[in-house]
Amino acid sequence: MSELANILFWLAATSIAAEIAVTLALMLIVYFRKESDRPAAGVKLPSQIGVILPVYNEAAGLEAAFRSLSEQSVMRHGVELIIAVVDDGSKDGSDVIIDRWRDELIHRGIRVTHHRNQTNSGNKAIPLNIGLAMLPKDIPAVVVMDGDTILSKNAILKMATKMAERPELAGVSGAVMIREDQRHTFLGACQHHEHQGGYPLTKTAMGRIGRVRVMSGALCMHAGWALRRLGAWDKDWLVEDVCWTTLAIMQGGKVEYSAEAFAWTEAPQSLSRLCRQRRRWSRGNAEAFKVSVGINKVKGLLLWLPWLPLVFAPLWRVAGLLSPTLAPWVIFLFFLQLEGLTMTTVQNLSLKERVKGIAATWTVELITFGHSLTGLIDELIGRRKTWMTR
Repeated sequence: MSELANILFWLAATSIAAEIAVTLALMLIVYFRKESDRPAAGVKLPSQIGVILPVYNEAAGLEAAFRSLSEQSVMRHGVELIIAVVDDGSKDGSDVIIDRWRDELIHRGIRVTHHRNQTNSGNKAIPLNIGLAMLPKDIPAVVVMDGDTILSKNAILKMATKMAERPELAGVSGAVMIREDQRHTFLGACQHHEHQGGYPLTKTAMGRIGRVRVMSGALCMHAGWALRRLGAWDKDWLVEDVCWTTLAIMQGGKVEYSAEAFAWTEAPQSLSRLCRQRRRWSRGNAEAFKVSVGINKVKGLLLWLPWLPLVFAPLWRVAGLLSPTLAPWVIFLFFLQLEGLTMTTVQNLSLKERVKGIAATWTVELITFGHSLTGLIDELIGRRKTWMTR
């Protein structure tokens, strides 16, 4: 028994040490790779930006999504938005809302095209590819958003400006938060604090070196040249956003993060839906790992190497807290991540909000750990792919 305890101790110690090392590395990147607060002189925005809006049973939030699109400030800068709406077989009256807003947007001078699938494809890549085919072939940039995403007025402008400043960028990820009406439950509040306080350090640091791990499917912008060169979204990908991001990076593209391109989306309100979501996300990471090593085994492994030791991190944090030797290091890790959040947040969060951010992230990761691990196993054994939360 003592030998088993010794093995578990060293596994926990290794995981905690790896997480501390990764956190320090991210903080150093943020510290040394500064981002200019002022846009480059003479930046010219693209004349057109495409928007792909895939919809499946989004009636509850679709009105707000369309309204936020109609209010985008980028149109006041001479940019034409061309919106491709793809109804992926909705059965909840989403089609009525789409028809009404299509007419409204056209009346406002915004180009809108609409396609409806008779049955649900069960795979977001399929409506995305349909939407892309509906846009001009030489479109300079393409925004992808969800049917329940509410954009801040400057969201598309912020991403377009960053891409105009850096023409070599393959993509830009937006800063996605949880909608205010979704935060009233314990799980909703946890996800709100997780998105607000758990993600910024990693996204900011990896964005500074052009290697954001995932361009959020709820809001991101793809360079038109990257879509034409790399191709669109593979219909075999269950989680298309992380797979395409990985493909872009492995092919030499850079992907950055716009911390001011705010958007708000829905959050799972039940534990079962949350666990299924994280199971799908975890499988998406496994898919992306296979994409990367399929292109180049050595480079693919190096791309994911910093994150592989953290697969069991939620478990080992708890185990570390139970060890008198490791507990101080777990507490140190918490405050280190707290300081990392302080370095990166653009929302001027209070100390209380920052503490909630790290605590909520650890809590969500722990309660969904079993399902996240199952997602990895799903991909390893080749289990049939399903969306799970639809």
